[in-house]
Amino acid sequence: MDQCNDTSELDANDSANDRDRIAELEARIAELSAVVARLDADATGRGPAAADETSSRRALLRNAALAATGAVAAAVWLDATPAAALDYPQLQNTVQLTGTPMQVTSKVTNVGAATFAFASGVSLAGAAASPSYPCALGGWSVEPAQPTGVYGYSAVSGGNGVVGQTDGPGATVGVFGTALNGTGVFGDGAVGMSASGTRYGFEMAKADGAAIRLSSTGRLGAARLAPRLRSDAHQVGEIDVDIAGDLWYCAVAGTPGTWRKLAGTTTAGAFHPVVPARLYDSRTPAPGPVAALFTGQTRLVNVAARRDTATGAGVENNYVPAGATAIACNVTVVDTIGAGFLTINPGGITAIGAATVNWSASGQILNNGVTLTLNAQREVTVVAGGDPTAGTHVVLDVTGYYL
Repeated sequence: MDQCNDTSELDANDSANDRDRIAELEARIAELSAVVARLDADATGRGPAAADETSSRRALLRNAALAATGAVAAAVWLDATPAAALDYPQLQNTVQLTGTPMQVTSKVTNVGAATFAFASGVSLAGAAASPSYPCALGGWSVEPAQPTGVYGYSAVSGGNGVVGQTDGPGATVGVFGTALNGTGVFGDGAVGMSASGTRYGFEMAKADGAAIRLSSTGRLGAARLAPRLRSDAHQVGEIDVDIAGDLWYCAVAGTPGTWRKLAGTTTAGAFHPVVPARLYDSRTPAPGPVAALFTGQTRLVNVAARRDTATGAGVENNYVPAGATAIACNVTVVDTIGAGFLTINPGGITAIGAATVNWSASGQILNNGVTLTLNAQREVTVVAGGDPTAGTHVVLDVTGYYL
């Protein structure tokens, strides 16, 4: 019996709360009506311009009143609906409309002539819309007729449909989108640049970090294989990154389609041509030693700096910048002895797999344009081979690098 009495008291309290909200709404509408009346009175005798201005203000206030009516009515209806009767899970978020947090549950319903899609918890009071992604405002749709979680629209010149901005410390994201079988974030429209009139379908920018980051994990956090090795369907224009960190572009639609590798740990990167410059000369004092290479000898050479052609002194550091993976280079042998060859490998590798440049007799000057792979310190290892007494001086001139 006590439990029945408690339930009755709760129902009575809920009804009282609903009446209080309706009364507050009626009071606000009365205030708006009084403002409209004052505007009408002020506009009397001031001509057509004042009448138009008053009409616009009246329309604005009327729309505000309708919005307040719909929001409060929807909140009251949802509060009155038992949780067990709802079709979708209850997210237990709050929305701050009247100064009192109100529970908004997941429901798509009609209130009067308007459709309110509370297919997610909505919180302007800081409650979590999801345990994984706490947020101030969340949208989640499970209704096929209303498949969009959050929709933003602006008809104002220079306006934006949806803007995401964060000033929080650490790894923060302005707009985050995730999807199991669709598009996480879709941009259709423009972000305007008023200075030039240029417009974009989707614009990303970050002052102190990357503008975009692609994840190497797929659905449910699974490691993402290279797309050409998968069996799912893809469309032209898709960009993907696999677990190895390689970036791919879909050039032909299909299952899995035709993919082109754009960049990765095993690619050279973009080619950057430079004004030809001396990187090394075994005949100059710097960086030393002043000595030819003979069969069986190796020499580790750093190719980061541009050097004076007469002395070998460094005149511009990082001419080949940090992160460069290879250089386009002219390799020249000078003052050759006997018949031999040079092999030039990434720094630290002394094995002979192929010749970079060859000579056949003493006193020759020969060169070869090649691409040389670098190690992480921007070094190469020069290995000399050939006849037992073969030797040569070597000169390296750069024409470009890959980064």
